[in-house]
Amino acid sequence: MGNKTIIFILLVIILVVFTKSNEHLDLNSKDTAIINIKSHVKKISIPRQIESDGLNKVKSYVMNQIETMGFTVNEQKFTYNVNLKDHKLSNIIGINKKASGPYILLGAHIDSHQFSNTEASIDSATSIGIILELANNLIKRNPLLPLMIVFFDGEEAIDGKWTENTSLIGSNYFVNNFNLNLIAKAYIFDLIGGNIEKNKIAGFADMQYTFTDLSILSKINKKIYGVNEQIFMDPANFIAGNAPADDHVPFVRKNKWVCNLIPYKFPDQYHKALDTYSNINWKYIEIFFHVLFEFFSLG
Repeated sequence: MGNKTIIFILLVIILVVFTKSNEHLDLNSKDTAIINIKSHVKKISIPRQIESDGLNKVKSYVMNQIETMGFTVNEQKFTYNVNLKDHKLSNIIGINKKASGPYILLGAHIDSHQFSNTEASIDSATSIGIILELANNLIKRNPLLPLMIVFFDGEEAIDGKWTENTSLIGSNYFVNNFNLNLIAKAYIFDLIGGNIEKNKIAGFADMQYTFTDLSILSKINKKIYGVNEQIFMDPANFIAGNAPADDHVPFVRKNKWVCNLIPYKFPDQYHKALDTYSNINWKYIEIFFHVLFEFFSLG
């Protein structure tokens, strides 16, 4: 056997080992991400109604996690009056200080349902956990990525009655008190972690400008997981009705580009005692996280 042949064989062996090593690292990376999300969600899955000790505890935890990423953190405090009673609320805002805008905003509400004492895991501890891990991974991949995180207070109806004046309070305050010119696109997460077959994420008829992004998400989902584990629907094949009232609405009113990543059919746990950490579908979380990571990595 000649020297050239030996060198060729060694190069092939090195290439195979390197490829397998990278595949293993990718697998470990995904596994580690899910472990981290589970850890976040476990800490956040507690009753956290507005102004409660539980919510203050969750806010402190979340702000610490955002600071650990190297983001600047601001607690946007404000007072809001409902039925002649003042309520003290605050949004949590984290911005990648190594980048300048316009930013990609990832957002979710941080409070839980006012008149139930559930863990509110899919509504929306899972969204917060996913955003924390997603941002951390994206920034490690690209430290200069123009990324910001916002967790809105007072999404749930304060007095239990859903009106324009009693719900979506934090997101309304944010869009009226932040320079929206610094935001390129906003993606709002909610109710993530239900049934893969029933709780699909689809384009809404009144938000057709989001269809290009949703089409890409659908293609990524299909490529990685196949049609049997498809969460994101292709708008070319299916369009849901109008979007539900959620934290994207104030952005729409300000004519700011926003995508509402929420299942068009809500999970069975929604606003029920079933909404606990033990009832989260972690495969759903894995698919959602993995697809979003690949999507935001494209840029």
